[in-house]
Amino acid sequence: MILITFLLYVMRVLTVTVDMFCYRLVNDPAMVEDAMQHWNVVQALLRRVSGSVELALVILLVMMAWLVAAFSLDYVGLGSSLSTFRLQLPRILMLCGVLRVFI
Repeated sequence: MILITFLLYVMRVLTVTVDMFCYRLVNDPAMVEDAMQHWNVVQALLRRVSGSVELALVILLVMMAWLVAAFSLDYVGLGSSLSTFRLQLPRILMLCGVLRVFI
């Protein structure tokens, strides 16, 4: 769950960075002349961070696929009673946390 929280934080920072660039561009007429250079810096930052985060997102996708398979096999193997749901609750919560990143 810590990895998920960290990735959400990183994605939020990138979104705020683009928003702040747009806000400054609209509200500061003097920035229009240097906008291309500032945008290149923002793009370089986005490219660098997205390249670093890419592996973590792939790991999360693989983990999600594994969780769905494990949940399905356990559910079929243990039956469909309420006690099975309580046993599966940690996996369900983990799956919801991973899905939160991608939705």
